[in-house]
Amino acid sequence: GDPPVRSCAAQCSATTVCGTVEVPPEHLKRCMECNGNGGNNCVTGSPSTDGAGVSGADYVLYVSANQAECPGGLSTTVAFAGSCQMEAAMDRPVAGFVNFCPDALADETEEFIFAVAKHELLHALAYSSS
Repeated sequence: GDPPVRSCAAQCSATTVCGTVEVPPEHLKRCMECNGNGGNNCVTGSPSTDGAGVSGADYVLYVSANQAECPGGLSTTVAFAGSCQMEAAMDRPVAGFVNFCPDALADETEEFIFAVAKHELLHALAYSSS
């Protein structure tokens, strides 16, 4: 059967993000907020019902090109990535993100951008600091 709903002590948020991307509510299970006293005083947070998830997917990759999330100044960061949800049983990523920095990529070749995308995809799949 489905795993139980995980309860969080006052941790439900109006939105959930994976890296720089807001996760659609239909991808999420409902959140339960508890007072931390044994989990007996719980209320449904947001989202209030289980989403359908992503049918047939073993992994979901959220991709963005959000310049506002990129380091400012003279940074050479062209993209960054990571995992944001791990499967408890196998400790493997089931969701990750890649954010490209459009300003840093504006004058780059397609070959360079493709190489960056492959590199960041590896971070999102497995090789992440998290």
